[in-house]
Amino acid sequence: MKIIDILNDIANRNEVPLKIKWRNKIWEYNSRNQDYYASNGDALFESVAMIRIFDFITDEVEIIED
Repeated sequence: MKIIDILNDIANRNEVPLKIKWRNKIWEYNSRNQDYYASNGDALFESVAMIRIFDFITDEVEIIED
């Protein structure tokens, strides 16, 4: 799954994975903020500011199931 797919699902109010792995970190979804957070408090979609947007949205993520 790509990050753009997750963003589309959030925008369309579809279900999204609760946990994903991206760039060797596990990110957990917070539905209130509509963002994923790492254990150190980093917000996934806020990280876009440091990365070129087109590289970021086409990145593949691994879905983590409990």
